[in-house]
Amino acid sequence: MATKAQHYDYLVDKVVAKLHPWKARLLSPAAKVVLIKSVIEPLVLYSMGAGSQWDSSKLVNAIGFHASLYLACVFKIPPLKPDVQDRLIFKPAVSGNFSYKGACNLLEGSVNQSTVGSGIWKAVWDCPGTLPRTKMFIWKLLHDAIPVKASFSKRLRTTAPPCDVCGLDADDAMHALFLCPKARQCWLASSLGLRVDMLPQQIVPAMVFFFQQLDRQQLVLFANTLWSFWKARCKEVYEGKKIMVHQVLWDAASLNVLTNFIEVPFGRKNSLNNAATPSTQLIPDTGKVCKMDGSFKEGEGAGWAYTLYDNNVLTEYGLTAGEAICPLHAEMLALKAALHATMQHDWLEVIFYTDCEVIIKVLNGLLPPETVDWRVYTLALDIISIMKFHSNFSCYHAPRDLLRQEHDLANLARLKDLNVIGYTFPLFSGM
Repeated sequence: MATKAQHYDYLVDKVVAKLHPWKARLLSPAAKVVLIKSVIEPLVLYSMGAGSQWDSSKLVNAIGFHASLYLACVFKIPPLKPDVQDRLIFKPAVSGNFSYKGACNLLEGSVNQSTVGSGIWKAVWDCPGTLPRTKMFIWKLLHDAIPVKASFSKRLRTTAPPCDVCGLDADDAMHALFLCPKARQCWLASSLGLRVDMLPQQIVPAMVFFFQQLDRQQLVLFANTLWSFWKARCKEVYEGKKIMVHQVLWDAASLNVLTNFIEVPFGRKNSLNNAATPSTQLIPDTGKVCKMDGSFKEGEGAGWAYTLYDNNVLTEYGLTAGEAICPLHAEMLALKAALHATMQHDWLEVIFYTDCEVIIKVLNGLLPPETVDWRVYTLALDIISIMKFHSNFSCYHAPRDLLRQEHDLANLARLKDLNVIGYTFPLFSGM
């Protein structure tokens, strides 16, 4: 049986004979290729044979050749496979063979091009404040490939079952991470304050929207919150542990600190000196310094106090009596009051000192979340949020002996139920 190339030999010979007298002198190699292509392309072969003969009716009615000369030339060409019958082909498939998968993809419109630009992929992999597993999770989200029930149902061609957390809507990626009531609470309570009802209803356009609208700082917090919520959701679905919004936000804030995104030192190594270290070496005499302490006693309430110094000169002190649930809570309330006081003075660079080592551990995410009350979590999140926007704020640990005055003021606020802000000493000589 003759090969396919042999069937076309006579056409090639005729074209070569026509072009040979002048092509060598006038045309470049590229021009020769273009010329040959323009001559051969009108002689397109259409395999419309019935058995081993051409089907004249199909050629005339379907192809649209009107020149009898062209039809005569076509009829002279023998079919490439004389013993093969005409057959229908499935155009969406490259092979022409029909498949259920190809038909379903055609009906669902799932054969499309990615809407994720190269700049977004670069932002995902180059984001410096996220862990590798967080980047991989976002990469899967942008491919709509996380393991939710809708993904499995799509492969099995069945209806997606409802969400395991709320039981309301279909369990797809968009619902699981944004539209579920628990997810809505989480995003609204975060420092981003996202209103998810304003987002696109598909996960890939929603993710593209975030990467286009959020700045670098917000994007890192968004990614860490997304990963923390996904972990909490998996624990509820597979282990039965309920999602706690405050713990999700705390985990996200801890990831920000651990990945060095928040460039605020919470207790540097050189500040954790021995108690015998002279105060002049631990607490500087220059610059802006804030010292604080909290006091708590079961049944007697709580009190906290702070003092602000500018170049070792007292600028302000504050005493507050209130409610706390534990000593750590009182210490955290003292730090928050000190932060607000420094911001009212418009101080841009401040060193805070506390005698509570647990605060340093909490701010650095070194304390297991289950060992700290959720109200302390919430307060810690507020503190981290404040310090995040004041990159020159730092918090160190100091021995109790160096914060004796603040300790006495905190006890005084608790015992006397005082809420006082002052600017000079002494004020309490008569008490």
